[in-house]
Amino acid sequence: MEGGADVRRWLREQVAERLGLGVEEVPCDRPLAGLGLDSVAALQLYVALEARYGLSLDPAVCWDYPTVDLLHGHLAELLAELPADSGGVPA
Repeated sequence: MEGGADVRRWLREQVAERLGLGVEEVPCDRPLAGLGLDSVAALQLYVALEARYGLSLDPAVCWDYPTVDLLHGHLAELLAELPADSGGVPA
């Protein structure tokens, strides 16, 4: 399973890609909507999150956890609940 810094970095990369920004332009504590994340980009990020981590997420996850830090914290909690031998993927 990826470490916390890897998950945060991946989140920043995904947000940057969808918004046409450099990774360094995506602060972890600013609302994603304020950076320009719209509903289409939020849905794309949701799909990417489910695909990468094998989690069943609410489609509104980017609005419920509106910063990289908050989204990272939520993912960390969910990933911590997975069995250690799952490789980050639910059984």
